[in-house]
Amino acid sequence: MLRIVKNQKGSALVFAALIMTSMVGFAALSVDTGMILTADHQLQNAVDAAALAGASGLLINQSAATSRALAVSALNSCLNQPVVLNSGNLSYPAGNRIRVQANRPVNLFIARALGVNTANLNAVALAELSALSETKKLKPWCIPFENWNIGSPVVLKVGSASSCGEPATPSFYYAVDYPPVNKGTPVSGANVYRDYIKFSYPGDIAIGDVLQVEPGNMQGPTQQGVNYLISQDPGAYWDNSLKSVVNSNFPGFSSPRILKVPFFDPDDPPRPGRDEITVAGLGAFFLEGVTNGGEVRGRFIKITTEGTNKAGPGAGYLYKVKLLQ
Repeated sequence: MLRIVKNQKGSALVFAALIMTSMVGFAALSVDTGMILTADHQLQNAVDAAALAGASGLLINQSAATSRALAVSALNSCLNQPVVLNSGNLSYPAGNRIRVQANRPVNLFIARALGVNTANLNAVALAELSALSETKKLKPWCIPFENWNIGSPVVLKVGSASSCGEPATPSFYYAVDYPPVNKGTPVSGANVYRDYIKFSYPGDIAIGDVLQVEPGNMQGPTQQGVNYLISQDPGAYWDNSLKSVVNSNFPGFSSPRILKVPFFDPDDPPRPGRDEITVAGLGAFFLEGVTNGGEVRGRFIKITTEGTNKAGPGAGYLYKVKLLQ
């Protein structure tokens, strides 16, 4: 009888040891797995942000893309440590794409009791810069398309004493009405025109849309609308050496003086009067000023903004960035 009791006690000790080992294993699984999942999520967020920032830099060149991607990655952390990358973590599978890859060893704690000291994490993000064919919040001007360089001075609206001379088409000073005739009934008039200069047309404008021309110079409403925009960010100016807007009170491309405008094909201008014109492209400009004659002047820039990018003909100089992976 005594021998049986001793065997039972020995079995209990064996079972207790097995249970304790299992408990340690489950503890390691729950605690360390939670830490690994957190670290993996943080590392993926860091490379996603770096890829998107890098893609926006492709508006300029790959050097700018690399600088932006590395700077943004370091602003993110993984388990309270900055995600510091280098150019070896970046690649460019296409002229408009950037891939960011990061590896991080994560030190484990409870799992060390089972002989597992680290877990290696890997995160990859692929981002693309693509031209838009449709966007919102455009100004009520449609200008002839040219092959501009960044910083090129551009007349956004012809004036009575315009540096472009008189309009090529009599009475067409580049003003247009919204919405497009193919999407609704255009609303004309100086008050609506002035308000669209100040606050932009809220609807979508796409390459291929047909706009109604708003005839006449409308010098007063033009000056009122443009002066309002400049008053929102009066210290901003174009630095041609930096090829950038500087001293703005607004981050990124959010200054009220950064405008989106449709283009038309100069080989297909409207006829005199309240004619129609087809949108052949989309672009952005930094607003510099307006003359007493109603001529509006700006600088051509490239920006990222909201919109869609459907394949088709046209000149798309507005862009969006998106993650592909």
